Formats: sequence, C-alpha cells, structure tokens
Amino acid sequence: MEVSPEAKRVLRLLRDRHNVLITGAPGTGKTRLLSEVRRAFGLKTGMEYKPKEKIPIPKDGGEVAEWLPSPGRADRKTWAIDFHQGTKYRDFVRGLEPKPGKAPVEFQVRDGVCWLANQHALSEDGASLVVIDEINRGPAVQIFGDLIVGIETDKRLLPNGTDGPQTHHFPVISDDGALKEIALSHHLYIVAAMNQADSSVEPLDVAFLRRFAPFTLSPNEAILVSSFGLDGYGIAELPEEPANPLDVLAAAFRAWKSVNERVALGRGREFCLGHGILLQGPTDPKNLKSIPETIAYVREGFSTIQAHVEEVFFGDLRAIAEVWNIGAHNQSHPWKLREKMFAGEPRVELDDPVPSNDSEMYKLLRAIAQPAPAA
Repeated sequence: MEVSPEAKRVLRLLRDRHNVLITGAPGTGKTRLLSEVRRAFGLKTGMEYKPKEKIPIPKDGGEVAEWLPSPGRADRKTWAIDFHQGTKYRDFVRGLEPKPGKAPVEFQVRDGVCWLANQHALSEDGASLVVIDEINRGPAVQIFGDLIVGIETDKRLLPNGTDGPQTHHFPVISDDGALKEIALSHHLYIVAAMNQADSSVEPLDVAFLRRFAPFTLSPNEAILVSSFGLDGYGIAELPEEPANPLDVLAAAFRAWKSVNERVALGRGREFCLGHGILLQGPTDPKNLKSIPETIAYVREGFSTIQAHVEEVFFGDLRAIAEVWNIGAHNQSHPWKLREKMFAGEPRVELDDPVPSNDSEMYKLLRAIAQPAPAA
C-alpha cells in the first residue's frame, strides 16, 4: 500500500515516543490519518524468496523498517475506541462490571482495549496499536488511570520484555479479583486524535498531554486548489454571476479562505476550518458538469461552516457579522446586521436568510469572499 508522508511521520513518532496525539481543526483529515496509520501499522518487513538468489532478499524491508514501529515483529494487531462521557477505566484498561441478566447481581472482570493490546504486545512476536478517536470527549485522565505514568517511553518494559531501570509497574485487577502489578510492553503504541478547538469539551490536563508527541494538521489551501481544479484560475475578481462550475468552486474556496482569516483574527488559528469541509463524500468536484450541481455540492459544506462560526462566536452577533464580511463596505451583501431598540436599549439582529436558489447562494459566497477594506 502507498503510505502518505504524514502517516510515515506519525509512525516515526510512534516508533520513538510510543504515544502520538493528532490535533487539528475540523476538516483537516484527523480521522482519515488515523485510519491510514492503522492500516500502515499492519505492514510487515518480511523476506521474499527469489529463486535465482542464494538467500531471501528483503522486499521494501529497509524503507518500511525506517518508519515502522517494532519492524522486527510480524504478529501486528490494532484496537480502536472512541472516547465519550460514558467511557470508563474498565473499558480501556480492566475492571469489574455486572454480569447481564444475573439476580442477585454478580460481577465479572472486563478486559479493556489497552489491556488486550498490551497482552498481545507481550507475546513473542506481537506488536499492538491502540487507536483513540475523540480522546478529549471523555474524562481521559480517569479513563487512563494508572496508565498515565506507565505509557511513558522510559517507564515501559525493555524491548525483550524485561524490566528496565525506570520501568513503572501499576496495579490492575486479576481474574480472581485480587490486584496484581503489570507494566506496559515496549511494543504497545497509542495514537489518538482530538479537535482542540471544540468548545463543547473540557481541555485535556497538561500533564496528560506531555505524555504524547504532538502532531498537528492544518487547513491546506493547496489541497482545495488541486481538488477543485483551480490551478491557473486567474480571475482577480469573481464575476457577478457564475459562467461555469469553476466560478462556483472559486467562490466557495475564496469564501472559506476569507472566513478562516477572520476566525483566526477573532479567536485564533486553532478555530479555523479544514479543507475537508468543502470536499463532500466520494464526489470529485472536478467532475461536476453544471452550475446547479456545483451549487448543491458546495451548499452542504457551507452549512457546516455556518454552524461552526455560530458555535465559535456564540451570542456575539457583531463578531459573526464580521466573519461573514457584513458591513458598510459591502452594501450588496445579502445578509445584514440591523440595529434595533429593545426596552429602551440598543440591540443588534442578524438577518441571514437561507439562500433560496442557486443565484442567491453564489452571491452570498461572493459577498463573503470579497476583500475587506484596508485598515
């Protein structure tokens, strides 16, 4: 399989640091990268026999081994889990849970995904990868528990499975209910992803974050330019009405870019939106044949952009209007910020009707993309 440069960099970090945290704005490709890393982790660096040679010859083994964690191990498995408010220590490590359908209540030991992965990594030829999506949507420090120290690279067992000078042992429940001490295998790796700008979750503990090597994905204009076929699109100003699908895609791209510039100024770059927001499903935007078809394609992505802006600047209508480029400099903008009085006090109201047809949708994108006046 082809492995992207980003996936190789993450795998190198896993090889060296054992734990990697992928962060980035919505639409930058975090989940896609997690999936690619998961697939690439399963590659092997075995030997391929060639009849004319006296010994087996490596097939791509050298290049793969350069970035693959535990390249000498062939029994490679992955485990995946999404964190949420209901995720518990027993789901990730090990703990007691009630047996279903038993009265009176009886308990059983539950094996969590990290426990199972570690047991496999401790086997003779085993290597394990634990993949965690949305790590900040659950109480991560509680879910990891004693693992918060044990996951550190120098606190693990040595590659041969023996104790090192700083190996950290921590207690877990055994099958008979007693506590026993274990340590994490050198061949166990953890990769996680989170949207650090998500305002609906609590930020992760700084001490917890230090245990992970950071890998940040950023919005990539070049990917959209290539995906939309905008290379060489030389129109300095968007036409008042689109002449072809390319004009619509250019308006969507420029509106997305302008929104990100204003969001970065108002809240910070971590609150920007990734390029994937405007790449909808399996459709190749360069294959769109008509203006209505293209408008329908970009409309879905724009609705996500609108919801994100309203969440990031919740309740601040003036800031939202600024992001949409509404103001005296842009009189043709289909959306308006209106000054009103309520109970003798000034208020503002954002008039932002949903575009009812293709022409209105294009005009909205064009108005948002229009450059703001120089300060």
